[in-house]
Amino acid sequence: MLLLANLVATLPLLTAAPPAAVKPSAMKPSAVKPSAVKPSAATHWSWQPMSHPVAPPAGEGWARNEIDRFIHDALDVRGLAPSPEADRRTLLRRLSLDLVGLPPTPGAIEAFESDTRPDAYDRAVDALLADPAHGERWARHWLDVARYADSNGLDENTAFGNAWRYRDWVVRALNANIPVDRFIRMQVAGDLMPGAADPATAADHLTATGFLVLGPKVLAEPDKEKLVYDLVDEQVDVIGKAFLAESIGCARCHDHKFDPVSQADYFALAGILKSTQTMATVATVARVLEREAADPASIARRESLVKDAREAGDRLLRARAETCCALAEERAEGTDAAIAALDAAHRHALAAVPAAPPHVIAVRDEAKPTDLAVHARGDHTQPKGDPVRRTVPSVLASAVVPPTVPAGGSGRAELATWLVDAEHPLTARVFVNRVWHWHFGQGLVDTPSDFGTRGGLPSNPALLDWLARDFVLHGWDLRRLHRQIVTSATYRQASAARTDGMAIDPGNTLLWRWAPRRLEAEAIRDAVLAVSGALDRTLGGSLLTTGNFEYVTNDQSNNGAQYAAPRRSLYLPVIRNAIFPFFATYDYTDPSISIAARPSTVIAPQALWMLNSPFVLEQAKAWSARLHAAVPADRPPAQAALTDRTADPAAE
Repeated sequence: MLLLANLVATLPLLTAAPPAAVKPSAMKPSAVKPSAVKPSAATHWSWQPMSHPVAPPAGEGWARNEIDRFIHDALDVRGLAPSPEADRRTLLRRLSLDLVGLPPTPGAIEAFESDTRPDAYDRAVDALLADPAHGERWARHWLDVARYADSNGLDENTAFGNAWRYRDWVVRALNANIPVDRFIRMQVAGDLMPGAADPATAADHLTATGFLVLGPKVLAEPDKEKLVYDLVDEQVDVIGKAFLAESIGCARCHDHKFDPVSQADYFALAGILKSTQTMATVATVARVLEREAADPASIARRESLVKDAREAGDRLLRARAETCCALAEERAEGTDAAIAALDAAHRHALAAVPAAPPHVIAVRDEAKPTDLAVHARGDHTQPKGDPVRRTVPSVLASAVVPPTVPAGGSGRAELATWLVDAEHPLTARVFVNRVWHWHFGQGLVDTPSDFGTRGGLPSNPALLDWLARDFVLHGWDLRRLHRQIVTSATYRQASAARTDGMAIDPGNTLLWRWAPRRLEAEAIRDAVLAVSGALDRTLGGSLLTTGNFEYVTNDQSNNGAQYAAPRRSLYLPVIRNAIFPFFATYDYTDPSISIAARPSTVIAPQALWMLNSPFVLEQAKAWSARLHAAVPADRPPAQAALTDRTADPAAE
């Protein structure tokens, strides 16, 4: 157990609770909640056009970029000053866990602490952003929003055997730093985007639309029309929350009780999704649609070659049948040679057929797009009045011109383009706020998926708008946004509590210090594996052995999930109705819904898991063996410091 204690000691803050003053429940901004009177689009902040703020002159001598000037200005107003910079070891640990989800190696810490170059910190940031582990770390954040899972859940918990291809696409997209506007468009309407002649690009376009398919479904619903309407409802809900931070789904049965989103607005958007095919079949136990991940030309070419091979095979079979039926003396001279030629032609045709492309969960437009009428109480059997033209919520019509949906298309392409309009008041704000939340543990708006009247108000409205404007201006460049945040003096502050700060802003809403917080489940497990030396850094692939659309069980008895694999936790299968127990212990929430923010609890089972888990004990032994192998036999044990570069084979 001493070895285990030493192992845990090398992972500070993994199981530590935030100080009492910065518990999540105490971190909400002191904003006045809106009244019960439903506001109009003209009154609520999030539906207003983004302002054009200029960074104030505050923070001279401390500020490293514009972010700091906004933060310092807000602190000045409250009579507070920022905290000093954290020490180098703390900074590198913070950066590494934040950007790649793994602790820095002892060698990396030693090198960083001894690097006297003025740009040493910036170099460390760039190296971490370029590490393939960065895409893995930040993909997990987005997968929370996308309600990613490897099974359906609900009534018929069948495996989504190809869902992992969407997950791996998110990793690739983030590592390639594709512009976020494209990242969003691909998930809403990638199959309709032009310029996909390249097979790899076409495959990614299809794969990205798995975002619309990933939600849970009542697959054995006897009322098949209801199944489709409920599916559409789930898609409306996730699009509204993920990209607009608006609970549009609340308007299915009646006008939104708090926000100016009408039932007509809901069905205008629902018509776009109703005109989109998501299911391959809804008979008995329904199945989601899967498509070949290739460009149309490649698919057509392969189908033609398959047809040629089939016809060549048919000719060979007919010739053999005719030969068998003839008497030996009646066989014409050269028959055997002709059959041999047909056989060779068949083999040649088979060899010309390329391997089938992988299948991905994806969508396509319905053959006959349709508008929907408003339905009384949201009941699919009670349409009332004329159909509502497919479009976007009218509350945003004054900020961005609503798209015109063509009669022959679903409207997803137009919806996707509208979402990423440079003047859209929500999309960029919502995304940069999510990134801020994932870096600091709390967004500038502390309800990342709810910018409506029941959500939080921005703690620093000018900074939020400046970040959103700057993000769009520089091509929706996510890596640049990461760099801006983590190189700021705000991010680099020490975490020690101060009397003045605790008295004025105990929740640290104004960011007068760095707020320590516990890591998520995945980062805890990955850190243990990294320290022990057992972590398998292989990228991509599936650890679910259950066949596609086969059943998994709620008691984990036949889930075919390889939870013992020493891969990064990102790759462990997410089985709805049967979450991996370790994930559940460390606050992994319901993957059936879009997750805005992970909860953070401090409960006894978490400490007990660290003390008694066979996994931790096994990794502690591996870590001990690693140290013993690295330290010369004639060296006193007391000198075998963890900071010795020889203690880490990967340090070189």
